[in-house]
Amino acid sequence: MSKSNSDPKVVLEKIQKYCLFQDRCQSEVAKKLASFPISVEDKEAIINQLIDDRFLDEERFTETFIRSKFNQNRWGKLKIKMALQAKGVGNRIIDKWIDSLDEEKYIDCINYLIQQKKRSIKSDNPLEVKHKVANYIIGKGFESELVWQQISHFFNNEFENYD
Repeated sequence: MSKSNSDPKVVLEKIQKYCLFQDRCQSEVAKKLASFPISVEDKEAIINQLIDDRFLDEERFTETFIRSKFNQNRWGKLKIKMALQAKGVGNRIIDKWIDSLDEEKYIDCINYLIQQKKRSIKSDNPLEVKHKVANYIIGKGFESELVWQQISHFFNNEFENYD
């Protein structure tokens, strides 16, 4: 390994660039730092410096992660929370930002997923369609009770249109 990778100042610069590319959480940075042959003390000092200089911010990371997974991947709160917990983010921070999701947009997302999934199911059995739709959306991390409420509402309205 090159000498530069064992110099804490060089490593700090590399990790700063790593954090500038996209928001990172502490566990991601710690994992990246593990690949450098520097002391544990230097690694801790680098993490503290990154926090002080706001290159590393768990709150900002969590907010960005939640918004991107919800808006781009259409993940529900349960899946998002599990992914953040796996990254070592604390429940207090997770709950704060998950609770900030707009409830109307959250319901709209479920309804969008219902419509999208329903179109892809090749079955004439309404019960089978409902279960496949529900399993898909619950698998994306949405709360089962909320999913079933929206499915019931969606399918009831749909059948009313056939009268």
